[in-house]
Amino acid sequence: MQSLRVDNVRKNFGTTKVLRGISLDISKTEFVALLGPSGCGKTTLLRIIAGLERQDAGSVDIAGRCVDDLGPAERDIALVFQSYALYPHLTVAQNIAVPLVMRRLSAVQRLPGLSRLSGYARTQRRDIARDVAQIAESMEIGHLLDRKPGQLSGGQKQRVAVARALVRKPSILLMDEPLSNLDAKLRVQMRQEIVGMHRRHGATTVYVTHDQTEAMTMADRIAVILNGELQQIGTPAEIYKQPASIDVAEFVGSPKINILPCTLNTHGLTLLGTAHAGTAGLAGASAAFIGIRPEHVTVDVEGEGPTVRCKIASLEYLGSEALIQARVGDSGEEICLRTDIDVFERAKQSDTLKVRFSARNMLLFGQDRRRIDWSAAQGTA
Repeated sequence: MQSLRVDNVRKNFGTTKVLRGISLDISKTEFVALLGPSGCGKTTLLRIIAGLERQDAGSVDIAGRCVDDLGPAERDIALVFQSYALYPHLTVAQNIAVPLVMRRLSAVQRLPGLSRLSGYARTQRRDIARDVAQIAESMEIGHLLDRKPGQLSGGQKQRVAVARALVRKPSILLMDEPLSNLDAKLRVQMRQEIVGMHRRHGATTVYVTHDQTEAMTMADRIAVILNGELQQIGTPAEIYKQPASIDVAEFVGSPKINILPCTLNTHGLTLLGTAHAGTAGLAGASAAFIGIRPEHVTVDVEGEGPTVRCKIASLEYLGSEALIQARVGDSGEEICLRTDIDVFERAKQSDTLKVRFSARNMLLFGQDRRRIDWSAAQGTA
């Protein structure tokens, strides 16, 4: 069942095209990450879903209902901001209770004096306190309910913000780079906690991030947005192993994928000026690009796949592994390979290496930079 549908949404700010026809279908309880660099339009899309921005074209449906003419309060969504947006003068319990108080009590019933005189208001406040305590325990912040935000760590503030969003059980939870203000160690911890929270509560979640590690480790599916366009949506494995284009392949993965010019014909692959017999070919000559990730480039190892000789340009020690940047002959092309420490310890600057590309892990891209299904292309040869 679809919980959220975004259909051909477009948004301009003046003459700048921010969103260029984005369409998404997100299922109930699914966790989808909107991944892209700063300025690509992902936060604008989130604000349109939330009702904080109005799109120029297209529509947004939530639970099968068009919400284009509804305000944020009428859309049954909750939004977690990058800045937490906690009220500094309220306790943790009061911060979490805010959406319940606003929804269940009238303006008059929220007044302290009248609240004590009204039996209905007293009953509602007891129910609100119970709901706040339950969500706080599930987020492991029950012991913090009497504290104020100034007494909390960054991770604790983030838990409070998420608890406040979840306490009224929204149909969709929207999160706008919620971990960007945390240090590296706490980000890892909070990634695990948010995923655990999502599994426990099952809210459909749309999570905006520019951090590919967050998207890859947390999301059921990733929507890659570049220059205001949806480039690809798929599982983390699909995005990494079968990128739709060179742009997606270069954005996802660290260190960046190697992209090298090549030529294909019926005899096989010509890569960096060297023909490699035995590699799969295509009918006719075709200029294209090969993509190969650093972990699929090996040093002095027998096996299948093209080999090239290159000179080491730089070495990077990463503890359990190392990165080597190498320059291929006189071509000016550089490749990056991820290798083990034994190779690193033997290697020296300016050494010449023979490296092999894993044939089964090579990606083929056409001149339009879109990925070509190599096996399907051979079938038409």
